[in-house]
Amino acid sequence: MGIEIERKFLVHAEKLPVMRDGRLMTQGYLGHSPAVRVRVVDNSKAFLTIKGPGLMERAEFEYEVPVADGLALLTMAHYSLTKVRFRVGPWEVDCFSGALAGLTLAEIVARSYRDVGYV
Repeated sequence: MGIEIERKFLVHAEKLPVMRDGRLMTQGYLGHSPAVRVRVVDNSKAFLTIKGPGLMERAEFEYEVPVADGLALLTMAHYSLTKVRFRVGPWEVDCFSGALAGLTLAEIVARSYRDVGYV
């Protein structure tokens, strides 16, 4: 089990540097208590993730699953979204498409309080 420390920020996309080598992600939400999601990355990998309660820090379980299973699980999702994720230094920048087109979020990649400057 890992602990996720989540810090997300709304981004003005026009102020970002040119980003290359993004990964196409389709993410489906299967349940909300606990949060269960499936993510297919570049149609070459798939992950099932279960997140415990909490907003800023919570338990997180993530398992790689066969891509065929990930695609099948996406068909069971209550809601799904598509985004391209870029890595910019310690940040993951998500540029959404579809119903969320125009939304850009950045998340600091942190696995401990030290990573986010609290220690």
